[in-house]
Amino acid sequence: MAIIIYIPIILLTCLFYLVHATRQQCCKDLGVPETCYSSLCNPTAIPEIMTRYRLFEKDKCQDYLLPVSQCLAKGRDVSKCCYKNSYDIEFDSCFGLCNGTMKYDVYKKSNFLSCFLLNIEAIFPCLVEGYSSSPSEPRDLKIVEKTKDSATIQWKEPVDLPDLVSFYKIYLIKRTDGLENTSTFDTKDLEFELEDLSSTSSYSVHVVAYADQHKSKLSNILLFTTGPQIVISSDEIELPPQTRKIAIPCELKKILGFNLEVQWIKYSQNGEELLTSDDKYNIVTYSSQSHPETILSSLLINEFSTSDYATYRCYIKDTQIEYAETKLTKTIFLEEAPNDDPPDTLLECCKKGLGSSSCGSLCNGEHINRLTLIRPGLLVPLPSQCKAEIGKLFKCTASELNSSGCCIQAQVPYHCMGMCDTRYDLSAFKLKTCQKWMRKVYECQFEKINLKPEAVSFVKVKHLYEETFRFSWDKALDAKVYHVYTRKDGDTWTSRVTIDIAVDITDANEIAPTT
Repeated sequence: MAIIIYIPIILLTCLFYLVHATRQQCCKDLGVPETCYSSLCNPTAIPEIMTRYRLFEKDKCQDYLLPVSQCLAKGRDVSKCCYKNSYDIEFDSCFGLCNGTMKYDVYKKSNFLSCFLLNIEAIFPCLVEGYSSSPSEPRDLKIVEKTKDSATIQWKEPVDLPDLVSFYKIYLIKRTDGLENTSTFDTKDLEFELEDLSSTSSYSVHVVAYADQHKSKLSNILLFTTGPQIVISSDEIELPPQTRKIAIPCELKKILGFNLEVQWIKYSQNGEELLTSDDKYNIVTYSSQSHPETILSSLLINEFSTSDYATYRCYIKDTQIEYAETKLTKTIFLEEAPNDDPPDTLLECCKKGLGSSSCGSLCNGEHINRLTLIRPGLLVPLPSQCKAEIGKLFKCTASELNSSGCCIQAQVPYHCMGMCDTRYDLSAFKLKTCQKWMRKVYECQFEKINLKPEAVSFVKVKHLYEETFRFSWDKALDAKVYHVYTRKDGDTWTSRVTIDIAVDITDANEIAPTT
């Protein structure tokens, strides 16, 4: 009888020792220091309260959370158990430990520490339970056949506990115009055909092994298209010969399972070149807390020369299924044909943007006849009442000075990018948090201004005879030609091109000389 009682105890002790040893060795092999793996990589021994503080305040173990979580999970995903048994599910910023995906976010340090302090007593037991009840991840997922509208995938069964697998769940994520749509399929086989695919979308696919209510972590993730690579956005930037540097912007959507890292590739007559940060180039990549699923990146080209007129593509590293593309072309203002209409003045742009809004007085602070002296606020709104209109005003000031590439180099947050570029919206309700970036935004706009000819100024008029007037102005710096727009009584604009600083105008009552 004594033998029967002690054998299970001995086996359980051996299991705990095995878990302890293999997890710690795994962490050690991945470069985790002993001060961290001795407490974090032994799920059979829950760290004491003071140790939990020390690990991240003194020992700086947050730098090793990803390899720690990968060793702890060992191919399992016990997130469901972690949520079910947690002390407080509102603090879940450390639950990446439950599935091997824990990445530390410095901006959420307090959230992570709160989660770890409160919930590690639930996380570690869930991990230990998972070693005996959950299979590890499916292996070596690959595409074995692909057509224009289908793809056949294969994988190998898990290394650990394959006999427990009841079925495999396939996750197919379709990405179209930045939007994602997920479909799932169940199978007991090690092969599956994905049908009704589109050649104009990109896809990612992964497989999870299920054992009743328990499941593995994700298999390796495959990215693919059934046609050519997908162009997310395409832009052309015209640069004059005096350009000395230029920052090219890029915006991408995160892809599940891939790091926040962007690759820039240059395509020219000399072929394809992978660019890296050095004296010539500087690459900045980040994701804002307000828009964590969006990746912003910028390529700064210094000492710009003729050979830099080329096409540049940005990809999420190791993907190359979709990209944003920018073409740099040479322009000479002398050769540019005039537009159909002159550019709006700031006042015109402002009033168009606000339309019939009661906030129209923000455009120029013009005097409005008040019907009453008792409640003038009914006619002249307070600035606080016009917060929603502020973004429209910024679009006017930045309409010809889009400089998102320069702003990304300074790591301006996503929600403030509307100050830099009219293609972004500016949230009035977060505007206060953007004030500290105003100086940098102005610096970027001045860089853009320096690439353009000086504006026409000091326009003078002289009556010659009858309905003919001579308009003259000071010579504008770097201006080779001038575009002169005229019209009468709000009719259609007509334009002419001149190299002189004076023109004679007949039968018109509006004129707009521009460079």
